[in-house]
Amino acid sequence: MGITVDQRLLVWLQRPWAWAPIPRKEMASLLGTTTSGTSGAQICNTLNSLLSKTSDTRRFQRVTISTAALETSVRSSLRNDFPLTLNVKEMPNYTSGSGHFIAVKGYYFNTSTDFKTITICDPHPTYSGTYTYTLEEMETAVESSNGYYNRLDASTV
Repeated sequence: MGITVDQRLLVWLQRPWAWAPIPRKEMASLLGTTTSGTSGAQICNTLNSLLSKTSDTRRFQRVTISTAALETSVRSSLRNDFPLTLNVKEMPNYTSGSGHFIAVKGYYFNTSTDFKTITICDPHPTYSGTYTYTLEEMETAVESSNGYYNRLDASTV
């Protein structure tokens, strides 16, 4: 199994205001990535540790889908230019044996029709790419793993 950290998240981390670019292998090492994957809690902790070295006071927060509405988290995080990582297992187009992480890239919420979609970047070795799914499909995908995801901690905005 390859490195399960999405390139989009790495690009966000390498923005000029943050710190010097971190090579993918070094980031994987910082995250504790092994052939078994990367822990969601470790992603959150590592990213917060890196952010603490900058003037950015925002932080990541690991939450469960049962305690934090995904729709609200997507809106808040992306409006504040902050990525989300979702721990998923059963995606609409495949199932990942042990689960893995995807990064949320965008969203479209039409309040008049209640049509809601989320665009993600998926690093899956076979299905890597950018996909758009309904909000309900993404909620189901997160629930199929362990229900956790990393988002912007709104109290730090």
